[in-house]
Amino acid sequence: MFRKLSTSTLSFNRLLQPHFWRRVTVLALIALLAWPAGFYRGAQATQELTQYKGVITAFDDIKRHISTQLLSVIEGWKIKRLQVAFDGAQKAFEAGNVCESAQALNEALRLAQSFTQQKRQPLLEDFFNSGWTLRQSVLETQASEKACQGAEGFNREPEAKESESDNRRFHAEIKFGEPRFNTIKAEGQTFTQVELPG
Repeated sequence: MFRKLSTSTLSFNRLLQPHFWRRVTVLALIALLAWPAGFYRGAQATQELTQYKGVITAFDDIKRHISTQLLSVIEGWKIKRLQVAFDGAQKAFEAGNVCESAQALNEALRLAQSFTQQKRQPLLEDFFNSGWTLRQSVLETQASEKACQGAEGFNREPEAKESESDNRRFHAEIKFGEPRFNTIKAEGQTFTQVELPG
């Protein structure tokens, strides 16, 4: 009933037959094609998880910044409003609502700007830049083909559009994407460095 396994089953002559090597080659190619795809999906999922954790850490850092450093420049009730705004933005992000989170951050930053008085406060300027960077980190977690309302210029390259030009004058309109703000401290002063995409 059972065939006895012997050395003749895997004989040297069988290894020399072309159809045997074709099968081995096809199986090897399938294995080579399938293995990197699984590896890539795993690496992409790890990157998304790391990016998610980075955004959550940034939320925690900025909320800590509100409750510790901003107390010296704005009143307690304003601090509470900012905390509530950032808590709402973080909850929306954790629920997977990237656009809602970015919109809430935008409103929180407008609120922070409204708290500034005539004199520019370096702590508030640094806070605004950190909040803007957090908003952009939140937007980076969104798929590139899905643009959020109010953030259409995020990561957009400059676009030039020619208008009413002739042989003596050239008129063009250039649209830039959203800027990035970085706080620079030099010679005891705080400055904002603006970077435009492209």
